[in-house]
Amino acid sequence: MHASSRMTPLLSVVVPIYNIEEYLKPCIDSICGQTYTNLEIILVDDGSTDSSGSICDCYAKKDARIKVIHKENGGLVSARKAGMRQANGELIANIDGDDWIAESMFEHMVRRLSEEDADVVQCAYKEGGLDGITRFPFAGVSNIDSQISDDIIATWLEDIVPFFTSQIFNKIYKRDIFCTIYENVPDEMSFGEDLYFYMMITNHIKKIVALEEALYYYRVRPDSISHVEQGINYIRKKDALDATIYQLVKEHHKRINHTLVETWFVRQHLLTLKSVLAPQGINVPYYKFPQLELLLGRKVVVYGAGMVGRDMIMQLSELHEIDIVGWVDRNPKQIKMLLEIMPVEQLGTLAYDYVIVAIQDKELARKIKDTLVIEYGVQEACILWDYDRHGLYYHERNTD
Repeated sequence: MHASSRMTPLLSVVVPIYNIEEYLKPCIDSICGQTYTNLEIILVDDGSTDSSGSICDCYAKKDARIKVIHKENGGLVSARKAGMRQANGELIANIDGDDWIAESMFEHMVRRLSEEDADVVQCAYKEGGLDGITRFPFAGVSNIDSQISDDIIATWLEDIVPFFTSQIFNKIYKRDIFCTIYENVPDEMSFGEDLYFYMMITNHIKKIVALEEALYYYRVRPDSISHVEQGINYIRKKDALDATIYQLVKEHHKRINHTLVETWFVRQHLLTLKSVLAPQGINVPYYKFPQLELLLGRKVVVYGAGMVGRDMIMQLSELHEIDIVGWVDRNPKQIKMLLEIMPVEQLGTLAYDYVIVAIQDKELARKIKDTLVIEYGVQEACILWDYDRHGLYYHERNTD
């Protein structure tokens, strides 16, 4: 292959679509408006009952690069497969039809993949749109062998985010590798298909490029599958997924420590129960503060009323040597627990020794820490924040 053609290979972009008429146009516009123009855009209408299918047809009339597939509803996996089977590009990308992308996304990613002759390139993404949280801003190039593949999965099992992540939508793959592996994902899988794919493809790629730029914008929708599923139906699907992933790890990553895999499996069951029972006011503790001796005899404020905050309150309230003087949150919705949640603005009325930022997301925790210091005058040395690889909170101390 000549250098010029290698730098501008045909990129097939597969967009699975089902009843997303209100979000679809921004998605397609962002793909058609890419600075990288050597595209084949495959819109897969998976049996939509709204105007999504006709929107696709209208775009196909305006842009010769677009082809539309209309099929009976079969779910996300079958829609992706229908698109990839029609793909002619050397490379393939998968964009969810309710999201959108930066206009230079493909240009940056294809260039880096071509320069490194890599099998996969991934970028960071914004969760919640332009002003959302940046997820996985890693940068670098890694050659992959079987040991490193096992290390990637082992890191993931330990609840540490590896540099190569499981999301499908923020990546460009060499088409042959992607299609060969994705064919093995069951069509009926409506929950966790990306994890299933991830567990297998890590054994089939030799080189990965990661870009720290957030070039993909992930829309958080309250009516999406991941948000609608709840109760016993969610437990069944999640437990089935975890059991499947457990078997895949044992089959494809045999060198990973057996105890680590077993521990991950048990932990997933606990988190599933926790997420289902929490809205009903039933708390299953998971997140714990590991340095309780630091808090003995001290006055403590807990910031955060989510899962982590609730666990902290339950754990700390069991020790009479710790004085919980307040529980604050930006949105103080009341929960059936021991303490009343106060607006964070009331922090200034409290006398405390430490403020625990009980937030799992590291970037958000850092932002809250900065806000506490700048807006509420909390001394940095009084803030306990951040988390270790098991999701437990600790004090990031200055060792100077």
